[in-house]
Amino acid sequence: MAEQKQLSKSDFLSYLECPYQFHYFCTHPNEKQEASESDQLTIENGMEFQDTVNALLDDTYSQEVIFKTNKYYSRTDCVRYIDKSTVELYEIKSSKFKEGEKIDDKYIFDIAFQKFVAEEAGFVVSDSYLILASDNYVFDGIEIKPELFEIVNVNE
Repeated sequence: MAEQKQLSKSDFLSYLECPYQFHYFCTHPNEKQEASESDQLTIENGMEFQDTVNALLDDTYSQEVIFKTNKYYSRTDCVRYIDKSTVELYEIKSSKFKEGEKIDDKYIFDIAFQKFVAEEAGFVVSDSYLILASDNYVFDGIEIKPELFEIVNVNE
């Protein structure tokens, strides 16, 4: 019997974006999906922003925490442990935050999947947050200050 693959956050988000493409890559695992130049730039900017935020967070945050079960797998950007079984989840996104504007649903689905997997793995998730770039954040290698990002509770 073939081993069942764990469903990852990337798989879940890929399915939400295009179920047919998700199915194709599941049935053709040797095919590689290449990122466009634009997507590659977005990824690089996101990694730069994540590194910047991580450098500014204090040591009460654990970075790149993995939650998994037999069926699911998720890596969360930052986790704050309230106690040994209770956590807060933080997902870092380089998208700009504008007060009063709706947060993109894909980010809500992203953190929701992470919460689901953490809870399936036996943790209580007390709060879920997105860390987004403030409206005045610029991707140009300048020194970044903490006020250049926003932490938004998306628990509801």
